Amino acid sequence: MKTLQIEKIRELMMNPNQIRNMSVIAHVDHGKTTLTDSLLARAGIISENNAGKACMMDTDPKEQEMGITIKSTGVSLYYQNAVTKQESIINLIDSPGHIDFSGEVTAALRVTDGALVVVDAVEGVAVQTETVLRQACQERIRPVLVINKLDRLFSELKDDYENIYQRVNKIIAKVNSILEMHENDSIRGYTLDPSLGNVAFSSGKQCWGFTLKTFARIYSQKFSTKEEILMTKLWGDNYFNPQAKSFTSEVAQINNQNKKFERSFIEFVLVPLGKYYSASSNANIEVLSKMVEKLNLSSILTPVELERLKQVDLQERIKRTMRVWLPLADAILEMVQDHLPSPKEAMKYRSLYLYEGPADDEACTAMRECNSEGPLMLYVSKMVPTADLSRFYAFGRVFSGTISQGMKVRVQGTDYKPGSKEGLFIKTIQRTFLMMGKQHEPIESVPAGGTVLILGVDNALTKTDTLTTSEIAHNIRNMKYTISLILRVAVNTPNQQDLPRLLEGLKMLQKYDPLVQVEVDENTGSYVAAGGGELHVQICLEKLKDFTHNSINIVASQPTVSYRETIGDKSSQICLAKAANKLNRLYGTCEPLDEELGSAIVSNKINIQDINSQETINSLVSDYQWEREDAKRIWCFGPLEKESTNCIVNQTVGIQGMPAIQPSIITAFEWCTKEGLLCDEPLRNIRFNIMDAVIHVDPAHHRSNQITPAARRLFKACQYVSEPKILEPFYLCDIRIPDESKGPIYTVLNKRRGIVVGEEYEDTLSVIQAHIPVSESFGFDQTLKSATQGKAIPALPFSHWQVVQGNPLDPESKSGKIVNEIRIRKGLNAKYS
Repeated sequence: MKTLQIEKIRELMMNPNQIRNMSVIAHVDHGKTTLTDSLLARAGIISENNAGKACMMDTDPKEQEMGITIKSTGVSLYYQNAVTKQESIINLIDSPGHIDFSGEVTAALRVTDGALVVVDAVEGVAVQTETVLRQACQERIRPVLVINKLDRLFSELKDDYENIYQRVNKIIAKVNSILEMHENDSIRGYTLDPSLGNVAFSSGKQCWGFTLKTFARIYSQKFSTKEEILMTKLWGDNYFNPQAKSFTSEVAQINNQNKKFERSFIEFVLVPLGKYYSASSNANIEVLSKMVEKLNLSSILTPVELERLKQVDLQERIKRTMRVWLPLADAILEMVQDHLPSPKEAMKYRSLYLYEGPADDEACTAMRECNSEGPLMLYVSKMVPTADLSRFYAFGRVFSGTISQGMKVRVQGTDYKPGSKEGLFIKTIQRTFLMMGKQHEPIESVPAGGTVLILGVDNALTKTDTLTTSEIAHNIRNMKYTISLILRVAVNTPNQQDLPRLLEGLKMLQKYDPLVQVEVDENTGSYVAAGGGELHVQICLEKLKDFTHNSINIVASQPTVSYRETIGDKSSQICLAKAANKLNRLYGTCEPLDEELGSAIVSNKINIQDINSQETINSLVSDYQWEREDAKRIWCFGPLEKESTNCIVNQTVGIQGMPAIQPSIITAFEWCTKEGLLCDEPLRNIRFNIMDAVIHVDPAHHRSNQITPAARRLFKACQYVSEPKILEPFYLCDIRIPDESKGPIYTVLNKRRGIVVGEEYEDTLSVIQAHIPVSESFGFDQTLKSATQGKAIPALPFSHWQVVQGNPLDPESKSGKIVNEIRIRKGLNAKYS
């Protein structure tokens, strides 16, 4: 297989119109990785017999052991359409479905142009499905839909055909409503509709699937109708009138000997499908033989082969018969080829979103044209460790130019600015590879439109960076993650001689995971790893042991929850802070920022990178009722490396020397927003106003060593007189369970301060949604499974921050106790300072 496939890939990658870059995204356990097996088998990477059970894209032993995907993994597939003979390269990335690993989904989406959205036909659109769709829309990704596990509707629920139609129609409508809610240039006017061919139906486990194009091709000769027209007749309120020998949508029931006519999707798709599936399940060889002959499958399913099927396992029998008639890979890959954009098409609208610089400079122009002859513009979205865990490959997408072995590139860090040398490294590309799952295939060069593994730049990279050959190029926009780092765990080693190896392991861990952050707790001296959830932190700790080769003793604390600090009201008075030399004075207040504005900043709806842009100013004035003069005089948002939901506004008028002290005040602002008044937790949703200032005329007397400490005291005083509050993180607990088994769920939620916010019924399932404090979520998954005999599996995406009741300055109040616990854990004095 490999030699032929790699040669074809090398040949086709020179034409970006023949490339499709796609991510497979879904809720956990909806069947992404199982479905992907069939695509790998179609390309000859694994055998047909292993498809549906090998889970080949789960390349880490931990993934195979746990049965979930943890890391996104790429593979390049050669595909030729059997009917049209069109050839394509499918650069596919299988991403995790668990909410804790959403960072990997973001990394996968950044380097692709399309998404294969997989939804369980029984469970429907789950909470993580909505999350990954929102991420895809944010990255300007165009989706196609696969409704998977259709076999469950036949074998488990045994729904009648009309219910099956209504069920899948409801799923499609729900996905379309999410896309409409997050509409942008890439999907404006784009609709998922089976009659268009961008929705597929499948059973990943049994390796069969189809689109309406599959059946339109079967019936086109019978009805003497073009496939494209027939597809529109096989969906929706369309019925076939045998008397007129035509389709109609006006009459739902034709009076013909009192017989009720089914909609055409049922009559021409579900009925023959159900008949063939039932014959396969029951080993009804007589019925199966007739259908095989009618479908012209006799050369594959010979009478001898059909007799042998009686002896095999039920699932294997269904798999062998169904995939011969409706091969899953052909339906999916044809849909991808027809409906997902090529890099040439996608970069026309994605380049303006991705590129931080002017739309008309050489780098952006080359990206927009997907020009392999232009300057190199490559974005590294994640790091992949080598087999011996000693180094990293950089995995990324070539947006323009061509990357090749031996070439010198500029590695531009996330804070790099054109013309500066800060955050800039010059590196030589040692080797380039194609990622083929667990294997890496050497390749001399990769032109614009392709994905690539690079060896030789890992020392200059932290997590994600821009590689370019243009000296005037700006960066490619950094990724925006949908998950907050709300759990922290302290790690250390009892033997101080092992400390260098621990530090090296932590450094490797930070590169390995796109989301995890490692920092030093200055109060305790411990190294703290911050993650997005309990499972995420657990996996990170296990990986840390791997990076240290299990050679040292690592002691990890119990996970602790990150809180935020905020204020409840405007400052009750104007605060004053004097510089140490008594020659400078600063006056200020603070006030709460609107929660909607904070959410808009986190979701990137407000561009805080360009605070002086007219678009940002107009949005603050019209959408959030700011005074225009205030919107024009924002100095910055912060803290920079966390959610930048705080800002500082200069409201002074005619004060000489303000520009000179601005950098010193911003330094104090960033310091204070990282470490709040109450317990050194980051601030959230606070606007600080500089009202007045007295600045000494001699620059020697208003240097940063005078202004920064004074400004810091000012900001803390403002927070103190504005009803300081502590914010607690909450999960949105989404539980899907059979209606008769939901009783114990309420008991478990009540014990963990859970608040039920919604309950819906979806056919045989109850969908319960509740808010649960993150601090009460440890072990929640196992407790819930135990209480419901494993029937309930919760999804716990981050929901919101909520004010803890009580005065945090009162040690007897609930919020005061939380603040006191945090201060003790951090080794802070009991007295606020």
